[in-house]
Amino acid sequence: MKSEHNLLVRQMVNSARDRRLIALYNRRADSPETFSVGWIVGLSEECYIFATVDEVARADSYQVGYVEDVYKVVESGDYLRAIGRMMMNHVDAETADIPEPSVAGTLNWARERHQLVSIHDRMGFVTHGHVVETDEEAISLHSCDKVGGDEGNLVVLIADVFGVEFGGPMQRNVASLIG
Repeated sequence: MKSEHNLLVRQMVNSARDRRLIALYNRRADSPETFSVGWIVGLSEECYIFATVDEVARADSYQVGYVEDVYKVVESGDYLRAIGRMMMNHVDAETADIPEPSVAGTLNWARERHQLVSIHDRMGFVTHGHVVETDEEAISLHSCDKVGGDEGNLVVLIADVFGVEFGGPMQRNVASLIG
């Protein structure tokens, strides 16, 4: 089990170093066959930041998750080659302003920039909003629904956070609706 984990981490390190496309499978997905395609742009012992691309190879969003929740990394295959060829026709995702690869670091980064985030919890719920405050135990979030409706302030325990997503179409759409 330890050697399998080490291989996954090595594949993630290679993706970050070479900016190589990979398919990443994590336990957050609805189904074991669900994966995201992109490359690692930030990696620590605990967390990763994954720049995803959509099915037509355009920059999509950034996902922040826990390394321990990754159970499979695919580094090659027909699908990845096809996406790679299509990416040559698109501008790469901007990675100059990326937070440190940690949940707390990402949430503080988002708070400082008033960046809308989607917080995925371990029960499968997704909460959208702006981070108001964070500490070691909790996140205070001004939340909204998918169409920008104000849902008030909400507190989420850090221990319940499975991952954070930012910069994607969902976050851009909601942010445009709430102004």
